[in-house]
Amino acid sequence: MEGKGNIMHRLPVPGGPPPASYATTGECLAGMTEKEYIALNMDHLFRFWMHRISLIGAGLFMMFTTLDYVSTRNFFYDFLYLRIGITVVLLVVSYLSERLKNRNAMYILGYITVILASAVIEYMILKLGGHASRFYVGIILLVIVVLGFVPARFSFHLVSAILIYGIYLVPILVTERIIEYKIFFTTNFFLLSIIMSSLLLRYLSNRSLENEFRLRHEMEQYKKGLEELVEGRSEALSEAIEKVRNEMKERSRMEEALRKAANDWRATFDSTRDMIMMLDRQGRIIKANRSASLFLDTGYREMIGRSAAELFVGVGVPEDVIPLAEMMRNRSHEEREVFIPAREVWLVLSVDPILDESGKLAGAVFTVRDITALKKAEEEKSELQMQLLHVQKMDSIGRLAGGIAHDFNNILSAILGYSELAMLKLPENDPVRENIRQVHNAGERAASLTRQLLALSRRQVLEMRIVNLNEIIGNMSRMLARMIGEDISLETDIQRPVSPILADPGQIEQVLMNLAVNARDAMPAGGRLIIETADIRLEEEHVRGRKGLKAGDYVMLSVTDTGEGMTREVQERIFEPFFTTKDRGAGTGLGLATVYGIVGQHNGYIEVASEPGKGTTFTIYFPPAHTLEEMTGETEEHQPVLKGGTESIMVVDDDASIRKLAASTLRPLGYRVHEASNGEEALKLFRKRNGEIDLLLTDVIMPVMNGKELAERLCRERPSLRVVFMSGYASEAIEHYNIPCEREVFIQKPITPIKLTNRIREALENHGPDRNAKDEASI
Repeated sequence: MEGKGNIMHRLPVPGGPPPASYATTGECLAGMTEKEYIALNMDHLFRFWMHRISLIGAGLFMMFTTLDYVSTRNFFYDFLYLRIGITVVLLVVSYLSERLKNRNAMYILGYITVILASAVIEYMILKLGGHASRFYVGIILLVIVVLGFVPARFSFHLVSAILIYGIYLVPILVTERIIEYKIFFTTNFFLLSIIMSSLLLRYLSNRSLENEFRLRHEMEQYKKGLEELVEGRSEALSEAIEKVRNEMKERSRMEEALRKAANDWRATFDSTRDMIMMLDRQGRIIKANRSASLFLDTGYREMIGRSAAELFVGVGVPEDVIPLAEMMRNRSHEEREVFIPAREVWLVLSVDPILDESGKLAGAVFTVRDITALKKAEEEKSELQMQLLHVQKMDSIGRLAGGIAHDFNNILSAILGYSELAMLKLPENDPVRENIRQVHNAGERAASLTRQLLALSRRQVLEMRIVNLNEIIGNMSRMLARMIGEDISLETDIQRPVSPILADPGQIEQVLMNLAVNARDAMPAGGRLIIETADIRLEEEHVRGRKGLKAGDYVMLSVTDTGEGMTREVQERIFEPFFTTKDRGAGTGLGLATVYGIVGQHNGYIEVASEPGKGTTFTIYFPPAHTLEEMTGETEEHQPVLKGGTESIMVVDDDASIRKLAASTLRPLGYRVHEASNGEEALKLFRKRNGEIDLLLTDVIMPVMNGKELAERLCRERPSLRVVFMSGYASEAIEHYNIPCEREVFIQKPITPIKLTNRIREALENHGPDRNAKDEASI
């Protein structure tokens, strides 16, 4: 304020010419009162400085165009037009301020200038981020210029401050949604503090001006007498000294307030988790926050003056990654990502230049952010995407396998059907019968392979029947030995006899294969694979704490390896889909999850016991099948008789071999058989026979019209019609469709004469709706 006082507040020497900013002596001698004299001089000062501040403001507005081009190039032309417009306005204000004599007109002109300048700067702030913008400094600069450098009546400063703050705050509240609350409240607190401080200083300055004018007025009134003049000056000087003392005290209080504001800023600076450093033009640290000090393990005082690049190289950041040199060359924002193996952290290093008014590099803001958590999240996302792609690939393979299996089932139906018909017609001692039996057995093995393809496509049905675990293990031993390799010995310890269980043999084979593959992967250097079976009884104390396992008799199947073993944490997640301890790409994480699902489908229970370095044992408990009545249906081998009848049957299938097999099987048994190759042909035949058809035997998937749609249309015409569906897909089972027939039966392909005739008699002889009459249980 000292320089400001020298320019604006210096009293004129008695008898000398007054400064241009003061009223003339002649005006003072015209009999003015003290108030009139003070008001006149204040108005003269306002006019004088309003003229000069307008010129300075016009120059500053245009000079800042360079900063617009450097820092806000996207809005350069928008801001340029605004700056040109406000510059013209300021030049007009400068011109008018020297010519307007009316006091109110001058102040109105001042208000207009404040409003226009504030509105332009507020528009720029809104363009550049609103309440979160770092360009609020512009509005603060305007406050300081208006309230600090223009001597005017205090009411003018107060109204101007309210206008400026209102123009800053109202558009933000109206047009924006406040999301950066911390920045918003901190900015407004800082802005209000500056405005209040400026008003306070202006108030004190105006008081000082009034006192000085009052003193000059008194000196002019008493200049005729030297004694009176000296006496008046002494009194005025005493008052001035006292006021200076008060002003010094006030200044001390303001300095204390500024120190407190600086401390508050420091607290905010240190509260952020990002590392922030202020650098000089040589890249040395001027200021740094607490996060930077903690990360670099260096005290704040030790950091000041040291090279930021040198400090970060010391913690493992490669020197060529630090973007300081690049920023100094380009004078633009630079950013780099870097991984520090020693600390296992990912960092983003960014640096922004600080330019002075002439556009020269004055320093930089160096920010370092820890993005380790973000990187881990991205890796997890990538992992999930890979798993999704794998599942999609497996689904595509499954669809292909299902299509192939469907076609094979039609071929196998002919092989198994005709070989079975031939064996039924040949005597037991006929030598050709054995040859045909071998053909039939080969067809059954092929049907087993087809079921495995359908299992891969997840479209198979479970063929639940009484099986013996020992027989399944014996049949698979050779294949398992080849699969695990020569460096692993396969050992079996099976109880003979062991109780039979109710299961799908193909699914049990899948369980054994998956467990064997898991054991092989756990023994890269070789070892032993032991498969055991036994009948056991679990008492209440044995099942306590095992959710889903009840006391009683069970058939136990255990698979043990002498491999690497597992920790408790791995065991808790071992049955989760997609969980795997193998390297990326070496495993899908679905093998043991599949085992868990199959065991659950068979009403069984599986548990794992393992320790690191001591191998792993998977133990499965199956409920035994004590009687044949526990099965969903008897196997075909127990019903070798072809059952005949006299009913009228319509066979619909787009495969001629299936139609011919069904006709060849049913006609000799007394049935009246009508054949159709598709749904449209079947409809015409049905209506031609006036609805005398008793049973519809149809494939599910056919061109033009599928079997389910055909059955629905025929059953609407004749609700008593019986329907037998044939298909190779469980997903095509008719239990999911509302077909208004009295009874539907489902046959899983490949079909055989015995299976076909039994299901036809089942459909014809049982009355009433039954949606679950199938030869297999679906999954």
